Amino acid sequence: MSTSSAFDVVKGAALETSSGRVLVVEDSEEFRKCICSTLEERLELQVVGDVTDGLEAIQKAEALQPDLMRVSNQKHNNEVDTPYIRPV
Repeated sequence: MSTSSAFDVVKGAALETSSGRVLVVEDSEEFRKCICSTLEERLELQVVGDVTDGLEAIQKAEALQPDLMRVSNQKHNNEVDTPYIRPV
């Protein structure tokens, strides 16, 4: 998926929600910061939290009630990392 089409997917999903509040789940701190700033600056979404793993994501999602989650679906054994966006 190209960068522009990935942005289109996120923006489209955000427009279907009430406020575009996003929880970012990514284990790489550097990449997580990049994702958060891109979502806020380029897509004008509100990042309500960022976490490093699934358990923390569940806890934060319950507490923060985001409209969307950007989750890194990390594969093992050198398979491709496939991030996905989904409404909560």
